[in-house]
Amino acid sequence: MSEARPLYAVLGVPADASQDTIKKAYRGLALQHHPDRQQNQSASTEEAFARIAFAYEVLGQEQRRKRYDLTGEVPQSDSALGRRAGETFLAEYVKAAPKVARGVTQADMSLHNLANYEVLEVDGRDVPDYMRGIVMQGLNYLVAVVDGMEEKEVVLLRHFVMDQMYALLAYSAPLDDDAFAERGYIITYYDHPLQAGIRPTWSDQNDPSHRSGRALGLDLSRLRQIDPAVFERRRMVALEWHGAPAAGAARVVERTIPGEGLSPERLRLGIHALVHFDQDVEARTVHHVRRELERLLRLEEHSLDSVGATALMSQIYEAMADEEENVEEQEDELSANDNVAETQPSGDARLTDSVAAKADGPTVGSSVVVHPTGRRGVVLLAFPEDPELTYKVQFSDGSPDDWFRQADVRLA
Repeated sequence: MSEARPLYAVLGVPADASQDTIKKAYRGLALQHHPDRQQNQSASTEEAFARIAFAYEVLGQEQRRKRYDLTGEVPQSDSALGRRAGETFLAEYVKAAPKVARGVTQADMSLHNLANYEVLEVDGRDVPDYMRGIVMQGLNYLVAVVDGMEEKEVVLLRHFVMDQMYALLAYSAPLDDDAFAERGYIITYYDHPLQAGIRPTWSDQNDPSHRSGRALGLDLSRLRQIDPAVFERRRMVALEWHGAPAAGAARVVERTIPGEGLSPERLRLGIHALVHFDQDVEARTVHHVRRELERLLRLEEHSLDSVGATALMSQIYEAMADEEENVEEQEDELSANDNVAETQPSGDARLTDSVAAKADGPTVGSSVVVHPTGRRGVVLLAFPEDPELTYKVQFSDGSPDDWFRQADVRLA
């Protein structure tokens, strides 16, 4: 071959370049032209990124490169012709990292302890197709906020204990505990597509000072969010696997706690409300619990990150114990009412007594307190015959009207 073929010029390397040189050239150019690093994206940016990716697909694989050197072509049947530029970038960066020999412990729930993770292979069976788009979104975010990506490795991890928790770590080798603490930048993704209230987004809890200066001009919240089409695909796979959520499954907690700011009392009320409305709260991650409480208390995101996981979960368990005690008391009360009803002589007499008993409770226009949140309001509608959706309450704090069951609403 008398002169270098065009694809070598795309990567800016000579025809006799080593595979390592080609790899470094691709990484540098791909990061330079990556769409998520550009303030103003354009068609030319996308084209350059795709052209660089195709050149690397051919020259980065020895058999393809040899064929290209000899003929100047790539067979139409070759997978390189159909691979998207983003897929090339994902496959190059997120590879199986060398595993450091270590004893794995599941006692520590920390998201920043390497021993709590397994390393996944993106191009293998570890990561199904429906997750690849989500992983690619996380990688694009790292490209936008981490300096020196040309020299870094990226590894995809899955938590051993919380197996729905994924992490992407950009780090300088080797992969060890110091990669988390000193040499790495980690983002996490909670994969629970059928759980209401979980926003499909990567979470970045790193100190903002560790981000690249160019990140200041980017909409980082948008970059972290999973594309709706990608997330819908993930959700449909989950529906096929698990089936539609059952009636009464956990839903978004839309209620809020009265008052402002973070105080021990507001936090206690928020925890009791969360336990009341989410019966599976003990199965949630600490990260998820914090975000739900922040919504309940109307706090800025990550305001509760300073609250220790142990202290927070101990309060959750205490609230669960209180909730169980309340349920038992209500069951005892219902049982006592049933025993009294058995002594009533006739249906008409029972109906008369029932109406009289309900008359003692809230009626339309009554000032009430909703438990366990302690919020106050006025009854707009009342249906005593329905114990689950009994009262519609208008709140004095201006929050939306809502329905509550009979046991939760008491006269103020």
